[in-house]
Amino acid sequence: MKFTEAIILFEGYLKQTEIKSEVKVYSSFIAVIKDLQNRNLSEEELLDFENKLEDLKLTTIPENKKKYFKKQLNTLIHYSTEKLNLITEGTYIAIGLSLGTGLGLTFGIPFLGPTYGVTYGMTFGMLIGIVIGAYLEQKAKKENRILKY
Repeated sequence: MKFTEAIILFEGYLKQTEIKSEVKVYSSFIAVIKDLQNRNLSEEELLDFENKLEDLKLTTIPENKKKYFKKQLNTLIHYSTEKLNLITEGTYIAIGLSLGTGLGLTFGIPFLGPTYGVTYGMTFGMLIGIVIGAYLEQKAKKENRILKY
């Protein structure tokens, strides 16, 4: 299935539904496909993605549309991030936040004691993690490695 065919298909699905959660999934699908379409993909990569869209069986209409298409969307996003070395927005910030919290507690408790170590260690760890994550996110944005959806 070509990118334009998939976009037309999901625009048709959008016209057929008024359920907010389905609209969100269909809009996300369109955004991901348009983002991939706007990238300078080689012929081989383009064929890979067209074959992947075929494999997702997007023309079938299951009982629970939202659940089915959400799963297919996550599959496409995962495939895109692996094939093209892309990330989704917020990935580095989430990683930085979790690592900063853990490291802040790890180093805060031994140096500041149990009371202040938890409070200040976690706070400064989160702050440093968010700053580093935001920096890496900006760097990825400049390199056009963020998949928008």
